[in-house]
Parts: sequence; structure tokens; C-alpha cells
Amino acid sequence: MPFAAPATTFTNRAMQPAAANERWIPAPHPGRHALHEGGEGIVNLWCLVDARNRILDKIAVKQVHPGALNYTDATNWLNGTVGGTPREVSMANAVWTALPPGDRQHVVQCLGFGDVQGQGKWRYRTYSEYAGQTNLLARIAAQNPRTKGLNKDGQQLFPEPFLWMFFESLVKVALAMEQVGNGVYHGDLQAQNILFSDNDPNRFAMYPVPKVSDFGSTRDVSDPDVQNRTNIILEDGCHRFNQPPK
Repeated sequence: MPFAAPATTFTNRAMQPAAANERWIPAPHPGRHALHEGGEGIVNLWCLVDARNRILDKIAVKQVHPGALNYTDATNWLNGTVGGTPREVSMANAVWTALPPGDRQHVVQCLGFGDVQGQGKWRYRTYSEYAGQTNLLARIAAQNPRTKGLNKDGQQLFPEPFLWMFFESLVKVALAMEQVGNGVYHGDLQAQNILFSDNDPNRFAMYPVPKVSDFGSTRDVSDPDVQNRTNIILEDGCHRFNQPPK
């Protein structure tokens, strides 16, 4: 089920199951049931609260249902071990680790995975840090609010320092992706998958921190499916309204 408390296989961060006076509870997004939905998964927010319902921690839980065909595809698992470590987890951790410690904030940290179930269920969960300051698509849309009766509105542009900070952050992640294996092909680097978290008081303190997320479509650049593009048809190409990896 999508709303399932995180309880297994955490990595990269010392995070223990809830203590006796603590519990994990789902926190549905206002106005909708989930933080994000995709072709194979749904992402929900879970909060760790104490006996007085004070929030101690937040994580994003992604319930992935790839179906039998994709689940049993060895290329979707680390070292080809079906039912082992999901490729998106290993790729996210590899890119995060390739960044200098001070720049790792620009990749959503994968904290672990669990509930790996094959025959009949074909699913697993990933646990990631929660980036709660919307995404790039929402911020772009907010630059052009439409007000009935006004001819000139939405004239407020992104501040230039924000743009410098944003593009510098993406370049740092791109360089880290080149350092992993033969290079990492993200596969879904679109505006909705660039999230923002709370401001860094030590760097561009006025602006939220951009984070690349969702490594579910990643591949090693040397993989045959990445190198061989002969099966790409016009509709799958890079239309002006699609992100480059498409």
C-alpha cells in the first residue's frame, strides 16, 4: 500500500525506527492524495512525531510498482540481481557520493529502500529526504500569474543571482554524473524532478536549494539501450515542449 511507514534498510543516514513514544504518520499533501505520481510510482510524505505530535523528521516514501516485466529485467537492479538493490537507489547514491560534501545538497539523498516483493506483487519502496519547497515547474508557473482584467501581469522574473546559483548547481550535478561509471544518463531530467529545499544560510541564503531527484529512469551511458537509438521514432524525439532526455 502507498501509505506504509518507513521501517527497513536505511542507508547514508543514521535513522532508527520510531522509539516507544514516537511514531511515523502519513501526511497527505493539501488538496491531493500524494506529493507526486509517475508512470510506475507514487510518492507520499511521512512524518515522525513524538507523544505530543511534534514533528521530529520527514521523509518521502516512494511506492514503486514497475510490473512483472520491468521488475524481472536485470538491468533495473544493481549488478543484475533481481530483487536486490534497485538501480535507482544505487545510481542516486553513486551520484550523491561523487559530489564534494558541500555540494551533495544538490541531489535528493536516497536514505534507503525496502518492501522488495516479487512474484504477484512486483514492488519496492524507496525512502528519500523530503524537499518541501516545491519544484522548478511550479516556480516557473508562478512567474506568470494570470489576473482577469489586467493586461500586464506576471512581470516579476527570477532574480539574476538565483539563476546563477541554479545553473551552477545543475552543472555540479552533471559533472558528478559524468564521474560515475561510464557516465550516468538520467532519462527524466524535467522541471518537475528538480526540487527545492530550505535555504542554505551559508550560500545564496535568500534562495531555496535546488535538488535533482528521481533517478528511476537512469542508465549507464554505455548501456546498449542508451547507445542504440535506432528504435527512436519522431514522437519519442525531443519536441520543443519535452525535456531533452525524451
